[in-house]
Amino acid sequence: MSGGGFGAPRKNVAVGEAGGGQPVQWELHIPIDGQIEDGFRQTAGSKRRRNDGRPQYQIQIRFVQAPGSMSAPFLFAVSDNREVIAASVSAGTIAPLIEDTIVNGRISKPGEVDRYHLAVEPGQKWVFEVAAASLGASQLDAILTLYDESGKKIGSGDDGNGIDPVLPFTIPAGVKDLTIAVEDLLGRGGDMYAYRLKAKQQEPDFSVDLATPFVNVSAGGTAAVVAVIQRRGYEGAIRLSMANLPEGFHFAGGHVPPESAAQVFNNDNAGRRTATSTMTITADANAKPQSLDLTVIAEAVTPSGVIRRIARGPGMITAIRGDKQKPFTAPWLDMQLPMATTSALPVTLESPAPLVRLAQGFEYTLEYRVRRKEGARIIGKVTPQAPPGVGNLRIVKGVESKNPDAGSVLLNTNFATPITTFDMIVTAQAEIDGKPVTVVSPAIEIEVVPGYDVRFSKSTIEIEPGGKMEVAGKIHRELTFEGGEIRIAVEDLPDHVQCPTVTVPTAQREFILRCEAESGAKSGAFPIRIASSAPDTGHKAKAEYKIADVEAKLIVGGAARNAAANRREP
Repeated sequence: MSGGGFGAPRKNVAVGEAGGGQPVQWELHIPIDGQIEDGFRQTAGSKRRRNDGRPQYQIQIRFVQAPGSMSAPFLFAVSDNREVIAASVSAGTIAPLIEDTIVNGRISKPGEVDRYHLAVEPGQKWVFEVAAASLGASQLDAILTLYDESGKKIGSGDDGNGIDPVLPFTIPAGVKDLTIAVEDLLGRGGDMYAYRLKAKQQEPDFSVDLATPFVNVSAGGTAAVVAVIQRRGYEGAIRLSMANLPEGFHFAGGHVPPESAAQVFNNDNAGRRTATSTMTITADANAKPQSLDLTVIAEAVTPSGVIRRIARGPGMITAIRGDKQKPFTAPWLDMQLPMATTSALPVTLESPAPLVRLAQGFEYTLEYRVRRKEGARIIGKVTPQAPPGVGNLRIVKGVESKNPDAGSVLLNTNFATPITTFDMIVTAQAEIDGKPVTVVSPAIEIEVVPGYDVRFSKSTIEIEPGGKMEVAGKIHRELTFEGGEIRIAVEDLPDHVQCPTVTVPTAQREFILRCEAESGAKSGAFPIRIASSAPDTGHKAKAEYKIADVEAKLIVGGAARNAAANRREP
C-alpha cells in the first residue's frame, strides 16, 4: 500500500490539455478547509490565503509531451468528500477506513492486497465503491472483497459499473467488524495501479448516466437516447421520463425491468449490475425549429417511498486513438441532454402498435413499415433491437413480405418468461443523398402479462356451519391468450368445508363458485387460495398454464365474523 491517487483532498479540479511538444507546467489551486492532510504536505508548494480567509495551496505539475504527438486530457478526479492518502504500511497491516471519506491508494507491486478495517453494526446498509479504471488514469482491474472478524469471506464485487466494483451490502447478524480488501484481478501492481476507495451508509439506490451526448430530432422523424443505470442495491423496476419535452414532441420508452427479469439465477452481483434503457423522441411533421436542454428523470417506487434521480449527461464523447482507449467524456460540464430540431428526412420507420400486451407463453407478430421519398433507400436489413435484461424471450424474423418497405418480427415467449414491461425499437440503415443515416422507430412498449386473470365479486367468503354460499366471479382473457377452458379450485380449505372445482368453458367469462360447510365445521377465519389453470393452451407440446393464486379469506360462523369485524376496528 502506498500513497497515490488522482487529485488533492477536499476538492479536486479538472484541467485542460497539453500540446506543442514542450514541457508544460500547470498550477493547480486547491482551497482546503483547515489543515491539509499529511500525505499532501510533501507536495504542496507555496501557501496562500483566499479572500474568504481559507488556506490555499499551489501545487506545480510538470509533464512533457513528445513532439508531433496528439494532445490528450490530463485528468483529475472531482469530489466534495474528505480525502486522505493511504499511508505506506507493512504487509499484513490493516488501515482504518472512515465512512464517507475517499482513500487514495495504490497497489504498488504485483500480488499486493490492501486491507482496511471498518466498524459496523448488524442490519446497516453500506455501499463500498472503488474508482480506478473508470477514471481513465489507472490500469487497476479492481476486486473488492469483504471479510468478517473470523476472516470468512461474506461479500465481493467486480465490475459493478461495468469497469470498477460497486458493492451494496447489508451487514449480517453478529458482524461488527469488517475487513475490506482491494487487489488487482490479475495480481498486477505498480505506479499505474492507483485507486479511490469509499464506504458509505446508504439505502438501496441507483444512478443514471446518459450515453447520448446530444440529440437531433428531424421534423416528422424519431431519434433515440440511451441511458445507463448503475444499481446501488436497488433491484426493482425503474421508469425514465423527460419532464420538459416541448409541445409537438412525443416521448416513448424508458422502461427498465427489475433485475429479476433477467433470470440470472447464479447472480452473485445482485443489486449492483448495470442496466440500459432506450428512449425515443418523435417530432410532429410541423414541429418548430428550436434547441433546448432536456432533463431525463428516473423514478422507482419502493415500499419506503419514491427514488428520484436526474440523469447525468456525458458533456461530450471524444474518441481517443490507441489500443483499448476509453472515449473521453466531460460530465463536469454539467450538461444534461441538448436537443435540436433539424429538417425532415425523406425516410422514416414506424410501427402501427405503440403498445403491445403479450400473454405469457404466447407469440405476437409486430409489424413495421418504412416510409420513404425519392432520393432515399434502405441499405442492409431492418433490425429489431432486442431488449436487455429479459429472460426467456426470443425475437425472430417474421413472415417474408412482398412489399420491400414492410416487414415483421415475431416476439416469442414461454411459460417461464417473466411478467414485466420493456421497450423495443426497430432500426434501419438508410442512404440519403449518398450518405448513410440510421433511422429508428418510436419505442414500442411491450407488456408481458398473465394470459388471463380471475376476479371475484368479494375477497371474503362467509359461511355458517351446515350452510351453503355462492360467490360470483369473472375470467378476463388477454387477446393474445390462446388457451381454452379454465379450471378454478379453492386450496387450503379447513376441515368439513368443500368448494367443488369450477370449469369455465372457452367462450364463457362469468362463473359461480359454490361452497358448503358441514355442521361440524369449526368456526374461525381462515386464509385460502383460489388456484386456476388452463389445461389446453393450443401448443403442440401439451402443457398446463397456471397464473399466480388469488388470496382470499374464508369466515366460518357468525362468532368468527364478529371477531374479525372487531379486529378491524381502531
